Amino acid sequence: MVPDGPFRLRGEPVLPGREHAVQNAATAHRLWTLSERLTGVHCPVPTPAPART
Repeated sequence: MVPDGPFRLRGEPVLPGREHAVQNAATAHRLWTLSERLTGVHCPVPTPAPART
């Protein structure tokens, strides 16, 4: 649960939705890369295996 107010700092508790950044793969990748660079921590993310048909 997260607050429903401005910047999610206060307000009635609601279930969190998915942030816009994680709904778009390119934006999520840029955010991940920037976070690694700013923190100096590298966490490789495994690529998903191709789907079998």
